[in-house]
Amino acid sequence: MKKLLFFVIFACVIGFSSCKKSGETSPSSRGYNTVSTFAGSTTAVSGSTDGTGNAARFNYVGATVQDSEGNLYVTDIGNHTIRKITSAGVVTTFAGTVGVSGGNDGVGASAKFFSPYGLAIDASNNLYVCEYRGHRVRKITPTGTVTTVAGSGTSGSNNGTGASASFSSPVSLALDNAGNLFVADYGNSLLRKIVLATGVVTTFAGGGTQSNAPFDGQGTSAKFESPSGICVDAENNLYAADYSSIRKITPAGAVTTIAGLARTSGFVNGTGNTVRFGDAFGICRDNAGFIYVADRDYGCIRKIAPDGTVNDFVGTTASMFVNGANPSTGGDADGGLTTARFRYLSSLYINSQGIIFVGEEDGHRVRKIE
Repeated sequence: MKKLLFFVIFACVIGFSSCKKSGETSPSSRGYNTVSTFAGSTTAVSGSTDGTGNAARFNYVGATVQDSEGNLYVTDIGNHTIRKITSAGVVTTFAGTVGVSGGNDGVGASAKFFSPYGLAIDASNNLYVCEYRGHRVRKITPTGTVTTVAGSGTSGSNNGTGASASFSSPVSLALDNAGNLFVADYGNSLLRKIVLATGVVTTFAGGGTQSNAPFDGQGTSAKFESPSGICVDAENNLYAADYSSIRKITPAGAVTTIAGLARTSGFVNGTGNTVRFGDAFGICRDNAGFIYVADRDYGCIRKIAPDGTVNDFVGTTASMFVNGANPSTGGDADGGLTTARFRYLSSLYINSQGIIFVGEEDGHRVRKIE
């Protein structure tokens, strides 16, 4: 059975993650060896402490992106803040007020967020943030000025301009090279498009009603199950983690399934619809065409080669599932690719050097794979 987001489970406050336009393109596929905790507790302790490396505390980590100066930005969902981590691992609160939710625009701590989740960043180091419970998309300049790009603050599915548009629990963002911001509108099972120059919001893909199951098709005639992590390649193709499958959407809106099978979960490597994912959530893609998928149900990251073959990458491996055993219980281990363990992955982000940053929701930390 599909896991609900912790917001729903606890009625409180979940790669993500795109390519270079959201800070997630590497020059080529690289070799990876180790997983380490970059910032936050190594034992899954939550909090709101600024500090360096493991001394810092977060309260449910969402997405990460990196600016041109090497600073990493993190959505701290439960604290309703955006955190900044320098290349030396120093964590500070960049925008929002710890523990205070809201929709106020403003500068730094005077701005308010309501469960910020997805992030993207443009070439001028402007951040874009979507709010899971605030149902909005916000913009933060490099100096910390926060404004609302789109969304009314109330859940809905209206297209329109700026505040006249509405979203339902958006969780991920991706920027293309034409000035369009794409939104994984999780609650509506849609992919939305915002033209940043005008603030106009439209439904880019999803919404088909010819059956209850997700299916491929053109634009709004296609249907998604639960689109979460999204990323974009250099040709402006969009990739979406859609619970038990990975979808590709061309710039013209043609939706196809490249791995997995709708409404059929599990842990099976292979190609095409023989592949099974537990809950594909975060996603990123490198310039060599490899796609990395955070499978949160199984506490692992899977890798899709350019030829479509899906294999183990980090964490739990398919070979561990023997005689019905399920070793996917969350853990806190850093180390090698097969020995590292995660707690409820939220996002993946790959920087220009090919280093992968992992947002770990229940682990309350940012991990690094290199």
